[in-house]
Amino acid sequence: DLLRIMKIPGAVIANDTKECYDRMSLAIGSLCLQRLGTPLNILSALFITVINMRHYVRSGLGDSTSYYTSDRDKYLQGGGQGNGSGPPTWLAISVVLLKIIADYPINATFVSAVSLISITMSAIMYVDDTDVLLTGGLHETHRQLGTKAQKLTNKWCTMLRMTGGALRSDKCWWFLIMFKWRPDGSWRYANVDESMVDLTMPDHNNNVETVDRFESHEGKMGLGIYLAPDGNNKKQVEYMKDKTTEWCNKIKSSYMSVQAMYVALFMTIFATLKYPLVALTLTMKECEKIMIPVYQTALPRIGVNRHIACVF
Repeated sequence: DLLRIMKIPGAVIANDTKECYDRMSLAIGSLCLQRLGTPLNILSALFITVINMRHYVRSGLGDSTSYYTSDRDKYLQGGGQGNGSGPPTWLAISVVLLKIIADYPINATFVSAVSLISITMSAIMYVDDTDVLLTGGLHETHRQLGTKAQKLTNKWCTMLRMTGGALRSDKCWWFLIMFKWRPDGSWRYANVDESMVDLTMPDHNNNVETVDRFESHEGKMGLGIYLAPDGNNKKQVEYMKDKTTEWCNKIKSSYMSVQAMYVALFMTIFATLKYPLVALTLTMKECEKIMIPVYQTALPRIGVNRHIACVF
């Protein structure tokens, strides 16, 4: 929104980390946890146990007689499946990664309209999904901004690899947001063909791949919501409509009591539709398109006339 309002060029680079819990370097994890105050003797007991674990294969015929474990030349890494310390260890590593990228000279900088305080945003991270952000100068070209984006991506990939992590380049994508001005003073978003820039990153096998780039009007999924840089909600409205259609089809083919229907209505589909609302600007027509099928299906099942006005 700020880029669009202020007409500042920028970029959003979405990174998907491959198997973040299983690829963690235990040495790096230990240092990051010690940084937050975890005693060394506790970490030693935890990670030595993980390193020396014996892994068997369990099937319908029983457990395998052979197993794999660490050896002196190659220690097993990662938190291990079902290990409760996996998420906090990754969190401790993530804090360090974000601190380093926040101090990097290439980032997204905005000035608050009220307090005039300069605000720096380097990345938005949720477990293994990270959106790295950057802004450019008013007169920067797409090539200059593309060079910045590549340097920022290289920095993030290098830091991640040092922790044992890697990116899934096939699930990474990016937006380069540029503006074009018409002779009459109006503006539009520059499309991909007008601002050709390639962004590359190494995959988990260290092969350099070109990252998919999308137009500013195309919505991409991030943290459960389809968002587009130009602010349109088309992709998200379609997604929510598909969810309501799927829910209605399941409800129509099932028998549920009135009480169970109430629970299904408020705890499933309403919860699904409520989650993205804070990030959307839906019109009344779009809301009706999403909700009318739900009302027509659910109201008769709870003993209410389906033709009642939606305001009730």
